[in-house]
Parts: sequence; C-alpha cells; structure tokens
Amino acid sequence: MITATLRIGASAPALTPAEIGIGAHALDQRSISQLLRLGMHHVRSTLYWSLWEDPKYRRDWKADIEQALQSGLEPLVVVHQAPWGGWEDRMAVYREFASFMAERVAEFPQVQAWQLWNEMDVAFTPVFGAGRPEVSFRERGRLYSEMLRQAYPAIKQSNPNALVVVGGIASDIDGGFLEGLYEAGAQYDVLALHTYGFPLELAFRERGTVARRVMQRHHDTRPLWNTEFGLERTVIPGYSRLTAAQTDSLHLAAWRASLEANAHNRLYDRVYGYVLSEGTDLGFGLIRVDGSERPAYVWLQSWIDHP
Repeated sequence: MITATLRIGASAPALTPAEIGIGAHALDQRSISQLLRLGMHHVRSTLYWSLWEDPKYRRDWKADIEQALQSGLEPLVVVHQAPWGGWEDRMAVYREFASFMAERVAEFPQVQAWQLWNEMDVAFTPVFGAGRPEVSFRERGRLYSEMLRQAYPAIKQSNPNALVVVGGIASDIDGGFLEGLYEAGAQYDVLALHTYGFPLELAFRERGTVARRVMQRHHDTRPLWNTEFGLERTVIPGYSRLTAAQTDSLHLAAWRASLEANAHNRLYDRVYGYVLSEGTDLGFGLIRVDGSERPAYVWLQSWIDHP
C-alpha cells in the first residue's frame, strides 16, 4: 500500500506551504490574525444557506468575508444546509440551490473557490439520500451529479473563473459515491474528500491513494483536494486516560506526519486541516480557548516558513 502511494505522487512536484489551508469557524479579526501569523492564506469557511435570510447573519457573514479578502486570505467557501425541503423535494432544492449559488458567486467575484455541500454522502442533508439505507452510495453520487448539472453552469455563467469544488466525500471511495459521480458525468473543477481516523496519517494516505486510483481509471486529471483532515480526542484509543500534554503530542504527530507525507508524495493538490479553533482545548483545534497556541500550531508555523 505504501509503495503504491509513493508511485502515484512520484512524478508530481512536492506540495508547498502555499497549497496548505485550514478550516475556520470564524473569520473575525482574531482568527484572521492567527491565520496570517501562520503564514497561511487558504482558509475554508462556511456559508449556511438556511441562515441567509436572517439579516444579522447575512450582514455579519458579508463583513467577515470582505475582511478576510482584504487581509489577503483566499477563502474556500463551503455552502450547505438547505432552508427547506427534504428527500421528497430534492429536485426543487437542487434548482433553488443553483439559483442561490449563481447569486452568491456574482455577488462575491473575489471568492475563487466554492464547495457545494459538505459530506453530503453521509450526513448534513437528506436531499442526496443520506440517512436512507435504501439509497446506495452510488445512487447518492448520481443524485449529487444531478444537482451539479444545474449548479455548475449557473455558477460559471456568474463567474467563469470560479472553481466548483465537490463537497468533501466522507464515505468509502472505491465503488461508491465517486463511481456514481463518474457514471452520471458530474460537472466540477475539483474533487474533494475528508480524512479522519487514528492513526491519521494512515487514513490520509489510504484515502488519497484510492481516490487517485479511481481517478486514473476514469482518466480524470482534475485536482484532488483534501478539505478536512484532523485528529480528534475521541478517536484515540484510551483517550479518557490521556493528559492534555499527551493529547497535544498525538495531535502534533498527526499533523506533522500527514503534511510531511503529502509534501513527499503529492497525493493531494491542496489540503485544509481541521480546524483553527474549536472551542475546546482537547479536540481538533490548533488554538486553545484562551487564545494560546497548541504545539501543532507552533510546528506548522515553522514548517510553513522552512518546509
């Protein structure tokens, strides 16, 4: 498995720090400053479709995204959470989503990358079959492709330069959701998946390896991004007995091993770690509740300066 991984990326240039990003729950001045201190410019942020009609949410979101752009950050905006509808209304939701995306892409032409839905194969929305065991992952991929059939041209009409990024795939890669995308001729610019597990590096490598194999089988040369990877306390065996220092050490090792493996093997063309700040000291976050930096943040800052 490792030998195959090395071969897949052998002819590609190494991933550079400029191609590394991180997810952020907020784009306030404090978060932006923490990102810039890292020397990082790519950030993944969420736009909740269901909240857009709330004037305060809309006003705050616009202010945050404008502040991020003015600071030199390059947001990947993931849009999900439908304001209405479910499985029975899925086709109408697809149409409405395409219209919503066309409006947002036209409104924010400086945002170059838009990710459509989030882990839609397994959770967060029923409109592609998540939560319905009778709908196979392959069929979910075909349904997602139907949404793309409407959203992709609408987005490109609003901004031909916008990148349409697949929502991060969380299910098994081979023979499931991704095959459904190919069978339906899905329109997108960037394929994306998510990686969690323990040890993180193993899951990070294996999912990227399988995705590259499937892409090669379908002669797909589009970029592959990992838009969420991270280590949470609850996936570590015996986590309840670990001290904060031990958890920090495992967290650092997971980040370091994954990024160094990708720099050498180039499984992913861009990666986004999860997450800048989580609101707890022992989970995914690089920043503690008090604003101090966990060891993974300090290492990442140094590695970005001198990879």
